[in-house]
Amino acid sequence: VEDSSNCGATVGVVLVRKEGGRQLLHVANCGDVRATLCRGVKGVRLSVDHKADTAEERARVEAAGGQVRI
Repeated sequence: VEDSSNCGATVGVVLVRKEGGRQLLHVANCGDVRATLCRGVKGVRLSVDHKADTAEERARVEAAGGQVRI
């Protein structure tokens, strides 16, 4: 890609499985995808956005040996 300034990726995955009579919910996300569980009329946030312009995300990426270019 010649101009990669607009490149990125987003994905959200939810896995529900049974274990020992219980149902377990596994949530994973990359990018600015949000996973929300609806309980009645209230939403429960299940994930946190991975946005490169936040200090926490930049620190996480750099600690893993990566780079953030904005």
